[in-house]
Amino acid sequence: MEEEALETYAKRVMGLSREITSKRRLDPDRLPPWVQSASIKAASYRGQNLLLISDGEDGDDFEYYDDVVSDTELFFDINYENVNQSALELPEHSPENQNGVVFTTLTGQRGEDGGSTINIPPEVMLLASQPHEIPNPFSLSNLFLQLDDDGDSISTSFIPAALYIHDAFFDKPDDLIKSSAKELYGIIEKTYRSGWGDYYETKTTRRQNILSRVDDTAIVLGKYDSGELERQLEEVSNALEARGYQAPLIKDLPSHPSHSMPRKVKLWTIASRFCVVIDREPSGHLVEHSGLKDEEILLAVLRKKGSGSTRMIGHEEFSSKYIRVFEFEDSPVQVIDDVITWVESEIEEFEDYYSDLYDWR
Repeated sequence: MEEEALETYAKRVMGLSREITSKRRLDPDRLPPWVQSASIKAASYRGQNLLLISDGEDGDDFEYYDDVVSDTELFFDINYENVNQSALELPEHSPENQNGVVFTTLTGQRGEDGGSTINIPPEVMLLASQPHEIPNPFSLSNLFLQLDDDGDSISTSFIPAALYIHDAFFDKPDDLIKSSAKELYGIIEKTYRSGWGDYYETKTTRRQNILSRVDDTAIVLGKYDSGELERQLEEVSNALEARGYQAPLIKDLPSHPSHSMPRKVKLWTIASRFCVVIDREPSGHLVEHSGLKDEEILLAVLRKKGSGSTRMIGHEEFSSKYIRVFEFEDSPVQVIDDVITWVESEIEEFEDYYSDLYDWR
């Protein structure tokens, strides 16, 4: 099939499958990202056409591959000149096959142990067929493919969705597009109602939670040994909360049993907007301070005028853009507004700078 015709087919199939999906009012969090934006690799070989559909960015992207001799070239970005065997042997397409069920798709499952995996030896294609052998289109979805050379794993690829269509079926393009869109929607619905739907929902929720935490969380650090010092930490937390931030004390955040305390601090502080440390007496925050300055985390050091745990910290504000000392008279709450003004100004500069530097994200 010619590149232009295959691209037109792909776009129409994607569009129609999305129309069907929108009418079903499915929760978008449980759908694979390619339903919204797809990267489509296409190739024609041996009278057959293949669309490999994966997650895209900012709309659909179509790329046609010339001189392809097997589907594994698209799946693994490799090129074997002599590929004459097929890893899959599929039943002939007829109403009697598979206990009366038409065999039109191969769908992987996902559970606690991961996803369905097919091992493929080198120089073997996944699927080769003639029009009478399998239905058209035939689909694959949610499968891991592993290139395996006598037990030695060479490469692993994931197939979110793929459509195989033989040249012989393009003589009735409208019928083919309808059946292909129906097949693609079938993949979407199976994904939605399976463990893969759970996976995408968890992934989406986790991403939203992480971004939300980065947007509005300030971690409060300092010494907890005395009631007075801990009360000051709580006051700073309350002051930040009153100004719209989530401001937990590090001791109140959960940790994994396998994590050390420094690792716990690093985990939560990296995923925050900024950190505040009350520096009055030596404590674990001295170690935490050393780790934070290396991670480019904005750190406000609150210190009573004329005091502090040590002069070993705080002087970095003269050499680091990420650290600033704020001195207060009686209570660290007195400088919270100054802290916020500094933090938000720095973040605005960072956003402008990194948006220009990483213009692709």
